[in-house]
Amino acid sequence: MRQKVKMVTIWLWGERIRISKYLVSGFSAFGIDWLVYVAATRAFGFDELVSNVVSVLSGATFAFLANKFWSFSNRSNTGRQTKRFVTLFVFNYLFQQVGFYVALNYLGFHDLLAKVILVGMMVSWNFVIYKYWVYAVEV
Repeated sequence: MRQKVKMVTIWLWGERIRISKYLVSGFSAFGIDWLVYVAATRAFGFDELVSNVVSVLSGATFAFLANKFWSFSNRSNTGRQTKRFVTLFVFNYLFQQVGFYVALNYLGFHDLLAKVILVGMMVSWNFVIYKYWVYAVEV
């Protein structure tokens, strides 16, 4: 167990710059998602679920571009990366929509709190999937 913890710690330390960029990109994407959602629901009065669709798509587009060109600096294989990103996005999107619906309708969560919790969950697995699958360098 100690050896595994040590290996993970060494890996995380080696990836600290990339993780930092990923987090900045992710927080920025979340900020875009959040602002679009709040504007759509609060300023324009759109339905929460419809607003969530629009806000998630806005944030995801930014996340793809920021991670491709800055966090993972992989300018090649755009088609393959786009397909893989969309596949992961669809999984994350379905997870978030179902989770959002359950949190609002069955668990009584406030809509903004539900978004924060769900996005936090997705961030935890997306870095590894981005690094080793979406933006992985093909050899």
